[in-house]
Amino acid sequence: MTAAVRRPAAVAVAAIVVVAVAAVAFAIGRGSAPGRPSTPNPSAVDIGFSQDMAVHHDQAVLMATLAQTRGGATVRTIANGIVAGQSQEVGALRGWLRLWGQPAVDPHPMSWMSSMAGMANMPGMEMPMPGMASSGQLTRLSRMQGRRFDVLFLQLMIRHHQGGIIMSADAKQHAGLGVVRDAAAAIIVQQVEDIGEMRALLRADGARQLPAPS
Repeated sequence: MTAAVRRPAAVAVAAIVVVAVAAVAFAIGRGSAPGRPSTPNPSAVDIGFSQDMAVHHDQAVLMATLAQTRGGATVRTIANGIVAGQSQEVGALRGWLRLWGQPAVDPHPMSWMSSMAGMANMPGMEMPMPGMASSGQLTRLSRMQGRRFDVLFLQLMIRHHQGGIIMSADAKQHAGLGVVRDAAAAIIVQQVEDIGEMRALLRADGARQLPAPS
């Protein structure tokens, strides 16, 4: 399956975020005049999701970039789609943050998620983003080639996508801005599609996927 065929949801996400960024910029431009609409007021979920999902995507793009030169043909196709789609999404997420006047990095990662609210702000408590690969796993991946690379890449990326779906599902339900909810919903659709394809490849290799993130 070609990258052009297999990433319809990535196109949907790109369309959503381009329109959203334009709408926010328009509102900011009009907001300085008396009686004009003010800048959209993002909630803590809008901001935290945008910050943390951009970081989450950064790691997926890093792994996919490795796969573009180390993976087999089918894995490279998947990787090309991830690099293209998630790079666009990162640009949009960070574009929103700039327009909102918010930092690119969340000072309290994952505190916006309903299931983790409160715990992330406890002294000494750092909440990991679900599905993220460890530094050791990334090092192992970077040293592999061929089929061994493909298997570990698929295992790590499936789990990474599962974590992204957990985050996006929370944002889809709790984000304050409709454009953020729509983007989260489109991310879910794309990552579910990717997972189905990657699971099929793992089964064909006789390999098992990693435990899903909680």
